[in-house]
Amino acid sequence: MEELYILLAEATAGAAGRYREGARHAMIIYTYAASERDAVTQAHEKLAERHWFEPDFKRVKILGPDADLPDETHKLAATEAIESLASIIVYNVPIKN
Repeated sequence: MEELYILLAEATAGAAGRYREGARHAMIIYTYAASERDAVTQAHEKLAERHWFEPDFKRVKILGPDADLPDETHKLAATEAIESLASIIVYNVPIKN
């Protein structure tokens, strides 16, 4: 049975994205997966698809059906993850240049 996961991560921006290449950014990733392992795999795939590399997953957590998401951005990301298996929210300010 699939569940909605939230992953706290950081990754390095690649050349083809909108962020400066090589900059390290914090991000939140939502995935819809059958297990934590699948959630991390889906996150890896979505990051690579969007030109993010060297991910470091700091925390992985299942969100229950009654999860209170903080704002509309998170609600939309969670909905996108349920529809397409993964969604990423990137913090604009790099944590390392």
